[in-house]
Amino acid sequence: MKDGKGGQLDVPVTVTVTPANSAPTLGSVTVGVPKADSGAVEGQVVGVDPDGDVLRYSGSITLASGSTVTVGSATGRFWYTPSAQARAEAQASPGEQTESFVIRMKDGKGGQLDVPVTVAITPDYADPQYIAFNDSGSFGYVVNQRNGTVSVVDTSTNRIVKTIDVGSAPSNLKRAPDGNIWVSNRDSASISVIDPSSQTVVATVALAPGTSPIETVFGPGNIAYVAGSTGNNISVIDTRTYELVKTWGAPWVPVGLALSPDAQRLYVTNQFGGYVSVLDLTDPEINSPESAPPPVIATIETGSYPTTVVLNRDGTRAYVTNQFSNSVVVIDTTTNSVIKGIGVGATPIGMVFNADFTVGYVANFSGYNANERNPGSVSVIDLTRDRVIDTIAVGGGPVGLKLTPSGDKLYVVNTDGTVSVIDAVTLPPSTTPVVTGTIDTGQFPRGVALSADGARMYVVNGGDSSLSVIDVATKATINNYATGSDPHGVVISPDGSFAYVTNAAANTVSVIDLATGNERSVPVGTTPIGLAISADGSRVYVTNRSDLTVSIIDTATSMEIDRLPVGVFGIAVAVSPDGQRVYIADNFNPGGAVLDVGSQTVQNFSYANGGGALSIALSPDGSRMYVPDYNARVFVVDTTSLQVVDEISLEGNRPASIALTRDGTRIYTANSETDTVSVIDAVDGKLIDTVQVGNYPLGLAVAADGTLYVTEYEDDTVTILTPPSAQSAL
Repeated sequence: MKDGKGGQLDVPVTVTVTPANSAPTLGSVTVGVPKADSGAVEGQVVGVDPDGDVLRYSGSITLASGSTVTVGSATGRFWYTPSAQARAEAQASPGEQTESFVIRMKDGKGGQLDVPVTVAITPDYADPQYIAFNDSGSFGYVVNQRNGTVSVVDTSTNRIVKTIDVGSAPSNLKRAPDGNIWVSNRDSASISVIDPSSQTVVATVALAPGTSPIETVFGPGNIAYVAGSTGNNISVIDTRTYELVKTWGAPWVPVGLALSPDAQRLYVTNQFGGYVSVLDLTDPEINSPESAPPPVIATIETGSYPTTVVLNRDGTRAYVTNQFSNSVVVIDTTTNSVIKGIGVGATPIGMVFNADFTVGYVANFSGYNANERNPGSVSVIDLTRDRVIDTIAVGGGPVGLKLTPSGDKLYVVNTDGTVSVIDAVTLPPSTTPVVTGTIDTGQFPRGVALSADGARMYVVNGGDSSLSVIDVATKATINNYATGSDPHGVVISPDGSFAYVTNAAANTVSVIDLATGNERSVPVGTTPIGLAISADGSRVYVTNRSDLTVSIIDTATSMEIDRLPVGVFGIAVAVSPDGQRVYIADNFNPGGAVLDVGSQTVQNFSYANGGGALSIALSPDGSRMYVPDYNARVFVVDTTSLQVVDEISLEGNRPASIALTRDGTRIYTANSETDTVSVIDAVDGKLIDTVQVGNYPLGLAVAADGTLYVTEYEDDTVTILTPPSAQSAL
């Protein structure tokens, strides 16, 4: 400092220099999935401070909707809890609804960053279970079990337009014949009746105390039957007065109900017992207050935890979902016996059929866990074949499902708070052959063959050691020729002049002149069973099962010209189209042998996890070999590499024979122990259908038009199966 007159003073000053501060940056934002029960969302915002400063987070707030956000100051973790208002608005709005908020991070030195966060709002369907529609299908009604309401959905927009209060814990609902919607209130022992025109409850039916109503069915005479799982009863209600007429007590736990078309029988699923009870309603006074409960005329064991039962159009079949068996069983209502089981998804509950009873849909709950949001599924069943043809993924925990009155949409109610809307399935035209007739044969028919033009059929009769010649057009036997003892297989020469028949007990092959009936016996190996003829007709190859050989017969001389060891218990044989290779299936082991005709060398092959075989067939081009084994599978083998390239599971047991159509697109197996024929698509290797035929089918022959002929050992008949392409000619 200076005074202007020469005086001055220097004063030392010390200052502190603050380093430049960098604001924090965003490291990551994690937003969790809303919990299905509460809709709460957990997440975390993580910041990064370039200077290494400790960050603090803030943003706890109550949003305008009433939803709350809590933020951990040290970690950036946040907890979002939606308000009832937010969830209700999300429920009433199409598409995914969200809420947003801001979390702020600070470094304590003036640096800060605001991070916007958006979370999804889960609609509060309050544990939805089932759905029903008004007569026109313009509105759907969804029961919400947890909050005692029914949501009204406008099906043109799929938006909730109204909520109707009903009883406590509504669990199911049905549209009555008069169009009203009946809601089963499980915890209040009552039925709420909704008038769709006013969208209000117009009546409440009080049931016996302790009754937990589930399923309702409507019968003639203004009567409704309601299953009460708790209370073990069935309520009988007058649908005109909405009064309880009577309550049938019973030693079962009824859940599902189905009424026969003539209203003479009531089918009741009993969850804890694992069976269906059939109640006789033929007494005209059965619904009067003074009458005794209907008698149980049948008890049918189904599976574990049967739930829903649905009848087909004429009431001849009942279908039952078994929750813990993951199946739907089919009941013949004439005999009251289970005739088939259909494997579906995990934990099947609800089931519905389309109007013409050709397609069924099953809701598979799939062990849904609300917090993990595991998806469920719907199994689609072709009811013409009782086979699952598709599985469709839906929301979590599907329970109820219903087709719209128009039949074009399927609504699936998921307990995760969603409703899945699916286009209804239309079955493609059937490609399955149908039984169109039978032909009488000799005793115990086995092998069968057709002439090249399909006009004649040749059937080996093991019981009377003969070969029947049948006129296919008239189904009449026109000749019977003697064979050797215990005949099995037959092939016909390409020109139709000779038949060759293996005689297992005589160790011969009968060569029969079809013009004269003269028979010549050709000695071969021990226990000849299978035989095949080359495309040019010059050679017949015979498998001799007991001495593990193949005999080669020269058809020009009708003599055995060679007998070669093949190392397998041959029972079936096929010749390649070019005649250069002969394939033999092993009767006892998975695999077989390949004989090279030119070099007369043998190559054995095998495959894992298989069983012995009774038959064998080749594709028309010879590139694939089809070998069915005792374990109800068809192994598809590449004939070049001799490796298994596919494995097709059958529904029938012990496939005794296999045959292909001339174009190679269809494969058939005769399943002797289940009296069925399996139909397989050879292109994609899928089982298409299983057709019931006569008792103990053994032999197969396919005509040029695809008509299939099946010998039935215990019926002394041949069944004719005609494909759709040939049915117009009948």
